[in-house]
Amino acid sequence: MDDRSGEARGMAVTGEVPRRRSALLMALVQWNRATIPWPVALRNALAVALPVILGVLSGQTDVGLAVAGGALNVVTSDAPGPHALRLRRMLLISLGTGLAALAGFSLGTQWLPFLPVLAVSAFLLAMLVALGPVAMQGGTAILIVLVVTAGTAGHGFDPWAAAGLFFAGGLLATLFSVVAWPLRIYQPERDALASVYRMLSEIARAMPEDTEFMPLADSLGEAQQLLARSGAARIRGVEAFRILLGLAERIRLELLALSDLRGQVDDPALPAVMRQAAVVLRGLGMALRHGRAMEGGAALKGFETALAALRDARHATHDPLLRSRLHLVEARSIGLAGALRAAIRNSAEAGARGDRRAAERDALQPAALRPGAPLATLRANLSLSSAAFRHALRLTVCVVAAEALGRAIGLPQFYWIAMTVVIVLKPDFGGTVSFGLLRMFGTLAGLLVATAVIYLVADHPLAQALLIAPLYFGFRYLVPVHYGLAVSLLTAVVVLLLGLAGQPAGHTLLDRGGATVLGSLLALAAYLLWPTWERGREKPVIAAMLDAYAAYLMALLGTDAKAQAEARTAARAARVNAQASVERLRVEPADPGQPARAEAIFANANRVLRAGMALESALHDHGPEVLARHAAAESLGHAIATALGELASALRDHRPPAIPSDLPARHRALAELLDPAAQPEADQPVIMALLEATDRMVDAVSALADVIGAGAGAPSPEIRPTVA
Repeated sequence: MDDRSGEARGMAVTGEVPRRRSALLMALVQWNRATIPWPVALRNALAVALPVILGVLSGQTDVGLAVAGGALNVVTSDAPGPHALRLRRMLLISLGTGLAALAGFSLGTQWLPFLPVLAVSAFLLAMLVALGPVAMQGGTAILIVLVVTAGTAGHGFDPWAAAGLFFAGGLLATLFSVVAWPLRIYQPERDALASVYRMLSEIARAMPEDTEFMPLADSLGEAQQLLARSGAARIRGVEAFRILLGLAERIRLELLALSDLRGQVDDPALPAVMRQAAVVLRGLGMALRHGRAMEGGAALKGFETALAALRDARHATHDPLLRSRLHLVEARSIGLAGALRAAIRNSAEAGARGDRRAAERDALQPAALRPGAPLATLRANLSLSSAAFRHALRLTVCVVAAEALGRAIGLPQFYWIAMTVVIVLKPDFGGTVSFGLLRMFGTLAGLLVATAVIYLVADHPLAQALLIAPLYFGFRYLVPVHYGLAVSLLTAVVVLLLGLAGQPAGHTLLDRGGATVLGSLLALAAYLLWPTWERGREKPVIAAMLDAYAAYLMALLGTDAKAQAEARTAARAARVNAQASVERLRVEPADPGQPARAEAIFANANRVLRAGMALESALHDHGPEVLARHAAAESLGHAIATALGELASALRDHRPPAIPSDLPARHRALAELLDPAAQPEADQPVIMALLEATDRMVDAVSALADVIGAGAGAPSPEIRPTVA
């Protein structure tokens, strides 16, 4: 047994609690980079404050407060992404808040009818965590509206009129979001990656002996930090940034290997390959900086010409040793070519523009084959084995218990207990603990500050309304920086709103503080009764995802449509479980490199799934029997699936993977064998989709082998083709 693994286990046993405590302490005191641009925070603050200000000025304060309530719960979904996606998302949440207000004001005064509605709503809205953080935030906002409106029902509000005003507030927030010119919110990430690829271009051009101590290391570190901080944004464009960073590492290794071989191969073909690689890498850097797509065929034409010259030189030499070395150079160059092609593809999908292009491509596929199909994803997670399903059950029980507790003890603002549970209870233990503690301290501080402020401007409603804008601006801007400080500002906003509605701040200070503490403790107790630590659990979950992807690929090689659909459903569920695991791991105390490795594995594995779905779409349109006529394609597919299974086993066993060494060469041989131009016209779309999909899969398998091998504490596995 390896001594290092034993030492690691010993450290885990003896140091787990101190590390966990220090990590939780860091989560409470650490300050992060501000990831919400100030114009976004400003337009969100105006959407909340303007209705209140106009309501006070016109003598319709209640109307302004209802509109502001709708806007308050919709602006949190003003997240990065294309305008069309943001518009659709915010409109859906606006409609949801309107319906929640209607249900809350209609049923809030009746215990028996309301609690079943609350339970069903909490479960369905909590299940949205399976669709990602943005969807989860939208579900949380709708559930908060339901809880708050039910708690304030019976105060003279007409349910239909109030619901319409809440919906109007959501529409106002949506209007403020989409009329603004698209902000280049990912420019720092683009600039960092562009710097990395420009430095790679210089390395390829200069062919240095060692790249470890070049400025590239600083550029890579900056890009890694930026992408780690944007981890909450799960749109596909951000995932492409992570893939590009991983590809940069692979390209650096390939360039270093080729530079090492220059002293063994005295042939002009090798410098020509490096020069053409430098041209492609420089073009990639420019494309990333300016956010434009790069034409892959034209960019790689010169590189392919240099590669062909290298192949000709190998065939022309009669020296067996030189031929063997040229074969090694050619293999490395083929690997470099694959990485360059993958980088070009992902550069076109990076950022909001890439997310829009991906959505347009997905829209052309059948609904069940779209990677983001929400209904298929939710159906795949209706099982106790799903992290999303377990979170939904936990939240439902806690929210219903909080609502019943608040009503039973007769707290004047009992809804604060359930509202706190909805906000605090997260799908992971670390997030719940940190959010719970920060929520308690931030709320108590905000109550004290807001109460003091209201006493100073108690007789000036307009002054109270004007204070809402800067306070909410500070909340939106500081949420990613420090949640506790942000919550104190949000609490001040809520106190001001309730004060304008006629609820004195001083009289309810203790009630609100006590309700916040009760709600936070209830959420924390739920995890004490059902704890889930992710550290050490993420590897089997991600390995299960790789196994599911391998099973899906094997199903694609057959002709059974039902088996393909079942395998795709299983792959979706495994993907959601893995994504939830990675998200939970990020906020837990762990080795700093552990979440980054898990992110890299997750991002590269998803390239396999997306490639498989694209291939399935082509088979669906042009006939699944095409693959059956090409034994070489089926053989390569089986080899890729086997490699995925080996990667999963290596991840579970914490060892370097032993994947086939000839996958790139086999793919290139398949491409030469199945020249699309030489195939029947009816088969050409499937053949082209097959070659592109397997190219992506082979490259992803290589990247996964590197990451998993490095995580196992061994050097990155070197993939060497067999020398003929």
